[in-house]
Amino acid sequence: IVTTVQIRPAAPADVPDLVRIKSAVWPDQAVNIAQLEAVLQLPEHIVLVASTEGEALGYLDCFLTTSVDGVRRWEMDEIAVLPAAQGRGIGRRLVANGLQSIYGGGATYSRALIQVENIPSQRIFAHAGYRIEPATQMLLVAGPQDVDNTNLPQGLHLVPVSTLSYCGAWLEGEVTLAGLEAARQWINGNDCQLVGVLICSDDQSLLSDALLAGYEVVDSYNWWSTK
Repeated sequence: IVTTVQIRPAAPADVPDLVRIKSAVWPDQAVNIAQLEAVLQLPEHIVLVASTEGEALGYLDCFLTTSVDGVRRWEMDEIAVLPAAQGRGIGRRLVANGLQSIYGGGATYSRALIQVENIPSQRIFAHAGYRIEPATQMLLVAGPQDVDNTNLPQGLHLVPVSTLSYCGAWLEGEVTLAGLEAARQWINGNDCQLVGVLICSDDQSLLSDALLAGYEVVDSYNWWSTK
């Protein structure tokens, strides 16, 4: 572990460093600077920066969401460490500090959605006490669309989110074709960029419905949680 690393909340002046780190970790993704600046101003949203000798080496983005049954969750949404600084315990330090904010924010547990093949992140969260939920989930996303179906069916829940990468919503609950379509209409009416949904990899019927509704597969993931 690098003992000289300092962990602190990000400030507006850190935006250039966040852009630099994000671009180095995900070079194929465009960075929305306005979105970064907006997220830093949000309540119940924390961005932590890891630095040493004045140089920012990594960050963690985390925030609160509420489930359909009212349970508050501490989402560990995005963690990034400069490639040259990886393997030095910085990710572990960021997650440990992020976890300290759970109960003060009113969350009952924390969770992270981790790509199936992302072994380094899995090790970081396992070290912090997170446990994997065995069901593999397919993440699908779609942009806004003006469709006829505007009513979200009963049993579905839209979670508005604003992350370092996008403003959108997560679709949770009893997902149906009608719900998938209605979610795209909702983000269209709320000036959001995308809606995301997780579907069990074994549910081929629902996956087909999502594709029919215009969703695209991103990758395979597992939930890791402190429950």
